This record gives sequence, C-alpha cells and structure tokens, in this order.
Amino acid sequence: MKRARVEISPNRLDGSGGKGRAQDDGAVFETLYNKTPVMMQALDVQGNIISVNDYWLVNLNLSRAEVLGRPLLDFLSPESRIHAVKEVLPALQTEGFVSDVELEFQSKRGSLLEVSFSAVKDKTREGVECFPGFLTDISRRRASEKKLELDEARLEALLSLSDLKTLENSSEQEIIQKILEDAVLLTESEGGYFHFVNQDQVNIELFTWSKAVRDQCKAPRDSKYALHEAGIWADCIRTGAPQIHNDYPGHPLKKGYPEGHIPIRRHMSVPIFDRAAMIAIVGVANKEEPYDESDVRQLTLFAQALWNHIRDKRGREETKALELRLRQSQKMEAMGALAGGIAHDFNNILAPIIGYTEMELDEAISEQRPHDGLEAILKASYRARDLVKQILTFSRGAEHEMGPVRIQSIIKESIKLIRSSFPSTINISQMIDEKCGPVLADPTQIHQIIMNLCTNSLHAMQDRGGSLDISLREMEVHSPDLSLFPNLMEGTHLRLAISDTGRGMERETMERIFEPYFTTKAKEEGTGLGLSVVHGIVTSINGAVKVYSEPGKGSSFHVLLPVMQSAEPEVDLEPLDAIPHGNESILVVDDEEMMVTMVESMLERLGYTAECATRSTDALALFKADPNAYDALFTDLTMPGLTGVQLAQKCKEIRPDLPVVLCTGFSERTTGHILDSVGIKVTMNKPIVIRDLALALREALDRP
Repeated sequence: MKRARVEISPNRLDGSGGKGRAQDDGAVFETLYNKTPVMMQALDVQGNIISVNDYWLVNLNLSRAEVLGRPLLDFLSPESRIHAVKEVLPALQTEGFVSDVELEFQSKRGSLLEVSFSAVKDKTREGVECFPGFLTDISRRRASEKKLELDEARLEALLSLSDLKTLENSSEQEIIQKILEDAVLLTESEGGYFHFVNQDQVNIELFTWSKAVRDQCKAPRDSKYALHEAGIWADCIRTGAPQIHNDYPGHPLKKGYPEGHIPIRRHMSVPIFDRAAMIAIVGVANKEEPYDESDVRQLTLFAQALWNHIRDKRGREETKALELRLRQSQKMEAMGALAGGIAHDFNNILAPIIGYTEMELDEAISEQRPHDGLEAILKASYRARDLVKQILTFSRGAEHEMGPVRIQSIIKESIKLIRSSFPSTINISQMIDEKCGPVLADPTQIHQIIMNLCTNSLHAMQDRGGSLDISLREMEVHSPDLSLFPNLMEGTHLRLAISDTGRGMERETMERIFEPYFTTKAKEEGTGLGLSVVHGIVTSINGAVKVYSEPGKGSSFHVLLPVMQSAEPEVDLEPLDAIPHGNESILVVDDEEMMVTMVESMLERLGYTAECATRSTDALALFKADPNAYDALFTDLTMPGLTGVQLAQKCKEIRPDLPVVLCTGFSERTTGHILDSVGIKVTMNKPIVIRDLALALREALDRP
C-alpha cells in the first residue's frame, strides 16, 4: 500500500516560483522538519502514523521502519490508549483538531514520556486527509507540579478534618452548606457562596451563602442571574480560571449588592469542574490579608473535594436507582415469560371457540336463522385473540402490526369493560363523533391506551366517586399549536380526551407522570408503568399526549393521533363460500384432541378429507404405511415425542415433496433457517380461523 507523504512546503501556500524553487524550498522544509527540537508527526484518518521527524524518533528510541504505518495507539501507555480511543481520536474526526491533550508515550526501552499533543486536520499534496501535529515534552513541568503537590499535603491534611463520610446520609444541600462553612474558616474569610452554572454557561443559579451572609442578605436563595449581567464575582466563569480581587471596592466593573449583603473588601472565586465541564463556582470574601495563589490552591482543592464527594454520592444514588430498575425489569421479564405461557394455554382454549362459532355461524346464515348472538361471540373472540397477540408481543418485545383503525368501536368496547369493573359511585359518560377518520395503529395498542387512562382515573376517584368523561372528535393542528405538541405535524388529528373529577395532581407530579416506574400509588396498587406505556405507544404512532390537572379539581388526558388521509374500509366477517376450498387429503396432527376434532370439521367444510392423530409418533406410523395417501401435513409445533418440526423432517425424508403447514399456539423460537432447512414454507398461529386455515393450505398445496 502506498503511503502518503506529508510535505507542507512554502510553495504549497504560494503558487509562484518554478520547479527548482519548489524543490529547494522542500529541501529546506525537510531539514527544518527533522532538525527542529520538537516532536512532530502526522496521522492518517485511521489514526496510523504516516510521518514523524527525527526528534520524535530520538525521544522514543525508534526507527522510521518501526513506526510508519503503525497505529498511534501502539506507542501509548495503556491508560493513554484508552483516553485516545474514547476522546482524542474521535475529537480529531468530529472537530478537526485537538489542542494540548496530555498523553503518555512509551519508548522502546519501556520508559514513559509525558507530552502535550496538538493536531489539526489538513491534506497532503495528493489531497489525502491527514492530521499533522506536534508533541511538547511536559515531563519537567510534571516534575514541578509533583513538587507543588507535595507542598499542598498540608491542605490535604486540613481536608481530612472535614470527614465527608459523616455526611453520607445528609442531603446535597446540607453537604454543600457544611463544606462552604469549612471553606470560609479555612481561608480565614468572612463569608462565602456557592453557585451552579448551567450547561451553556449563560445563566447562574445561587445555591447557598455561608451563614454570616445568609443571615443578613434579603435576596432569595434560589436567585438566578444572567452571566452578562453579573458583576466581577462571576469573572471565574467568564475566564474558566480562579480570580482574585484584592481591591474589590475600587474595581471599575464592580456592581452593587443585594439588600443586606455584607460589604466586600476582598474577593476570591474558583470554578469547579466535572471533568472538562464547569458546573459550579465557589467564592469567599473579606480575608484580613490579601488573597494569594496559596489561597487559590487551598480553595480549589477544597471545592473539588466537595464536588467529588457529591458526584460519588450521586453515582451511588444512581446505582441504587438502576438496581431498582433492573429488579423491575427482571420482574417484567418474568411476567413476560408467565404471560407467554398463559397465552399459549389460552390460545388452545380459544381456538375451538372461534372455530366452532365460525362453522355454526356459516350454517345459521345458510339456513337463514338468527345469528346476531353468534356474530357477537365471534367478534368478542377475535378481540380475545388480538389480546393474546398483545400479550405475546409484550412477552417477546416484538413489533406491533399497524393498520387503519377506526377507534370509535374500540372506545365503546372499552367502556363496556370498564363499566363492569368501576364502582357504581363513578358515572361514565361518552361523546363520540362517529365521523372521525381512521388512524394508523395497532387496535390492541389503542385499547391499551384507553384502558390504562381509564384505570388511572379509577384510582383517582375510587375513594369518593365522581365522573369519567370520554370524548372523541377531530381537530386541526396548526403551526402555533406545535409549541404545545412538538411531536406533531400540521394537519387533522383525533383528540381522545379522558377526564375525571378525582383528586388531581401537583405540578411536580405532572412533570414526572410519564416516567417509567413513577407512581403515587401504594406498592401493592401499581407498578408505575401504565402511563409510561401510554406515552410510549402514542409517541410511536406519531401522536402526543398532554395532561391537565389541578389538586382537588381532577385530571384530563388529551391524546392526539394523526388521521389517515385515506384508508381501506374495514372488512366484515367473510362468508365461507368466499374462502378457497379444496379436495385433497390432509394428515392432521395435534396433541389436543379438541383441536384435532375442530380442524377435521373445518377441513371437511372446506371440501378436504382429513385423517387425524393426537400423537406425533402415531402420525409418523400412518405416513410410513402409505406416504402417497396424503397431499399435505398439518401439524402442531409443540408436542410430546416428536415436535412438529421433527415430524415434518422425518416425513420429508420419506417424501421430499410433501407440503407442510406448521401451526403453533405460542411464539416458540423456531428460526426461519431451521424451518427452511426442513422444507417448511407455511406457518400459522393459533387460534385457528377457518379463513387462515384455508389460505395456508392452498399456499402450501399450490406452491410449485
């Protein structure tokens, strides 16, 4: 591979001069490059070294052959290697430069060389992107700093007097107040303050004053200041460095004091950093003697110790919160596994209800008998089937099936359900606009939104009763509305409003109500997931949800969902004569006898001949006895003895062209490549609907 050679020669910047001049200049530059007593290098975009000067090689006792083409990381100490991977190299790629980054290089002899590294994005003569830069040896400076650290051992001893472990159970406010008082005493000052700085360093918030100042000053503790309006006490924010003002009254940029504030004669402030970000400042005032650099070091060390303790405390609290969330997550995982098992059993129960009702309904229609009750049973069964799908989706975290949904009927069905579970002391009213258009969603998710919001209202009113109002109408969202609903687009939306006359909420509760696991209910009454699930569903379908509430005046949840501009009409129950039929012979296998009987009846209605078995081993014996007697195999997946996949495999070993339909009551993790390897091309889920069965069989039988 050809290496790019970095040559930043004078004629690159000046287009004048001939070829000879360029060669002379290049030679001069190369001499300067190699003889300059500064370590210089260039990296390619992958972080490989493509050029170094002689001084670089001398300092690390290496030759060019040992260096060129190798990653910079190869020459760094383990700690610097991590720093380079996480921060330095990414910064070069994104920002185009780094400046004064401290790294440790490892020489050939194993000794460490501490350097300050700077580089900037450039291009070679050939137009290839690279990062030329230089490294300054800071080993001597480091030695001086270490000596200074030894001089500051006295300060560290003073810090030990403020045993931070004794504050472990104290609040953040108490910790900062205690440390601030200690800082005032340690610097022999009269007063002090602690301010937080926001991330963009535009505003400052007063967190606390020392007691001597707080007892006299009338300004509120939570005062906020714009940085450009603040006096010289905020200079350390502007400069990012400690500041001393030993002639405070005579400073030309000094501003006034809040009412009751002690007069300032001398002032010192230092910034507090969390890694590279300034997060706060701490200041002291009115030492008898002028403040000096020793005071700066003392206050900086003290303030940074304060912040390190607070950061560690926050970290421990965050860890506890994460552990709680992990336990909740494990509970949800266990619930998912349990839900999946229940769904499997429920599907097996639901399958004959749907199957026999479909067949009975078809007979009733043919004989012109009343069949409204059968249609109601079938619709309720379909809803139960969809609910099982939702449970299965929850248990495995799969994607939901989206389609046009008219939510009016879902609201009405939900109201019927909640009427039976709500006490008579709660009055339920509805105002549903039947002309509302459809939305693109999963019906079971819409049902979940309604039930969760209604259940939330029930908890708010269960003690003293009240009214639950549910309304649905269309509304137009215009550009000015987007400030309230930033997730929405302009256009027509459905507005589902669910309002109650319960106890209402404080603003603090409203701000957190959609957070996972946040709940105001007792432990045995809720998990804190209901409203966060609502928020997640609504957001996933490009909607928005807002809550309006006041203590003692109830709550109102408004869900806005975008209306589809065009949608296919909802399909009514399909008569059997519109479903594809057949006359083939099907071998049916399921370990549930009721399932076998029902599928046999369905197949006969569709014109097929069915031979059935409730044990997979018996089915295999039947097939071996006469492999050509069956046009297709219809088998359950989970069975004792041989599974459906194993049965299909053994049958296909005898007759490779045998069509197979695999049916399951649960989402067993049978991956596509396993089914393909066996030759199973068609699968279907329980509960079995006659239309799905007919289509699945025709797909398997008619496949070329």
